[in-house]
Amino acid sequence: MGGATTELKVRRDDLGETQTRKIIVSTHIRWEELEEKLRSRFDIGKTDKMVLSYIDEEEETITVSSDEEVADALRNKSQLCFNLMTKKTNKGYNYSE
Repeated sequence: MGGATTELKVRRDDLGETQTRKIIVSTHIRWEELEEKLRSRFDIGKTDKMVLSYIDEEEETITVSSDEEVADALRNKSQLCFNLMTKKTNKGYNYSE
């Protein structure tokens, strides 16, 4: 991985089990790449809905689902802890807009 990197802490609370992982990513990572990496690390199916969020400086929950939101989160947080939630979906159901 060339260029600048940053460490993300990602916590997944699902089915009564909590997993926390530290993941090294490029500071210029795109949402699609981050989503793919998280699905791989946490063994999340491609048809499962995935919601990634963090708490900002104003104590508000911010959901991340685009390149712009990923860039903003990485730019504005020195120590970033994301919360990851997933939801099983029926085969064939598409959450994309």
